[in-house]
Amino acid sequence: MDDNPLKGINFSKFNFSLPNVNPIGPTIQQMNESMRSAERAIREKQEREEQYKENVLNTLMNIERNTGDISALISLVQKSNDTREEVLNILKEIWDISSAQTVEEADSKYRSVMDKANKLNQDVEMTLNLINYGKTIWLAVKEYIKNPF
Repeated sequence: MDDNPLKGINFSKFNFSLPNVNPIGPTIQQMNESMRSAERAIREKQEREEQYKENVLNTLMNIERNTGDISALISLVQKSNDTREEVLNILKEIWDISSAQTVEEADSKYRSVMDKANKLNQDVEMTLNLINYGKTIWLAVKEYIKNPF
């Protein structure tokens, strides 16, 4: 009798190599991926904040640039007795743009104001002042709707 109990077994079919496992590797890889993800999120947040600040600054610059138009509008309203009511109604509609709840609503109100300002039978200066003032309010409202404070 043969004392080798494994005699006759073909060991060439068995794979005795150890699996390529690094128990520390996945943990470090996961940590690295988490760090990259956190860095990406921080960078994206900073970019959004910078874009928001730039938009606010542009809006404020537009308001500053067009603030002079307010006194011009008041002067024009005082001088234009025959169309005073129309001009005042357009100014009211310009301010109504600020009550818009959506960008689409603001766009619609802005288009309506621009149509009325263009149809107003006044000089070019008044029409341009109304259009610039309306545009300033419209841009500020759109920016606020997109990025409320």
